[in-house]
Amino acid sequence: MKKFKLNIIDIAIILVVVAAVAFFGFKFMTTGGVSAPADKVEIVFFEEECPEFVPTHTQVGDKVLDGTENNYMGRVTDVVVDKSITYNVDERTQEVTIGTKEGYCSVYITAECEGTLSENGVVINGTLYGVGHTLILHAGTGKYYLTIYDITPIK
Repeated sequence: MKKFKLNIIDIAIILVVVAAVAFFGFKFMTTGGVSAPADKVEIVFFEEECPEFVPTHTQVGDKVLDGTENNYMGRVTDVVVDKSITYNVDERTQEVTIGTKEGYCSVYITAECEGTLSENGVVINGTLYGVGHTLILHAGTGKYYLTIYDITPIK
């Protein structure tokens, strides 16, 4: 009968394997645990200069997706279209004036989203969003290059 012998290398390998199994087991078992309920928020997105045909492809109820992070955010609750806002600079006086641009509009898209409110904004699926955050937004089949204008908790 042969004796079973362990040397230091065998013991080290066994300890590393046991530690890895324990680490990953703990990590995967705790991620599905009890978490705090999500906060409902209303996020208003704003684009100053959008081609006029794009907002016609966004309707109330459409999904809202952060195209930069490929992150589902919520659903559209309102779409408001207005005149475009274009900034013009007089080259001689350097004076800035606000005008409009033909074929373009400004658009406010309001969405109801769920995330975790913090003092810096709202975290949705691991991404922090705050007022002034710029992103590519997909709302319905419309694609927008806009800014977060407002974040308001829904009671």
